[in-house]
Amino acid sequence: MAIKPHRVTHPMKRLPISALFLACAAGQLAAQVMPPWLTPYPGGTPESKRTERAVESSYSVGALPKDVVAHFQKIFDAQGIPIDSIGAPEGFYLHAEPAECNVDISIVRGDKTTAVKVVCASKAGVVQVIMQQTEDRSDQEPAKKTDKPGAKPAGLAWPDWLVRVDGGKPAVRKLDGQWKSTFTAPAPRHDIEVFYMDLLNGHGFQVSENLPSGPEDSGNWLEGTSDPDPKTKRSIDIQIRIKPAGSAFSVEITMQ
Repeated sequence: MAIKPHRVTHPMKRLPISALFLACAAGQLAAQVMPPWLTPYPGGTPESKRTERAVESSYSVGALPKDVVAHFQKIFDAQGIPIDSIGAPEGFYLHAEPAECNVDISIVRGDKTTAVKVVCASKAGVVQVIMQQTEDRSDQEPAKKTDKPGAKPAGLAWPDWLVRVDGGKPAVRKLDGQWKSTFTAPAPRHDIEVFYMDLLNGHGFQVSENLPSGPEDSGNWLEGTSDPDPKTKRSIDIQIRIKPAGSAFSVEITMQ
């Protein structure tokens, strides 16, 4: 809920409100709970824990990953909430954004069971409000905002041009301040490397390559770094890992 500013009409100094505002925000984050409709897969016994920004629920079930995906797909469909599904060699990653929180679900197959972790992260994120003590004067100059050199832009978004090898739009998820996407590409490794080298170079990124030093089944990396923005001094780093996945290749893109 938006907080309307309250104007002080007497000559006393304003008190700094940052501590109070942050305390309220922290209270909201601590109160984050899992949506009641987001039920675990039948037979799962969740173990929950809280962090500063989220609540996590983890458990294992004997079902196959595809059956667990179908369970969550049915739940989100019933709520009318779109869900992104990313297939990986080890299982699946799901991402959705209901009103209550941002949801990330990992579904990873082990030897005999499937490990499920559901993370419900607060949309509020980390709130920072800075207000200096000032006298109540209409000619008071606003406090100037400063950014630390090299800091990543808060509004960093996945660019439209960063596509899959087939030109399709990848499903992405945001974890720990990074954007990630994982998918499988049928093309030969060399074709994938050339595709992303040309793509990054064409958008002004300086590209370096970490070639596999071991056998053919080891993965390799491409890394593209943009020039710092002249105003903000910020740069964008994109890493692309390519590793074998059966007869195809798994491509993992990380942007921060």
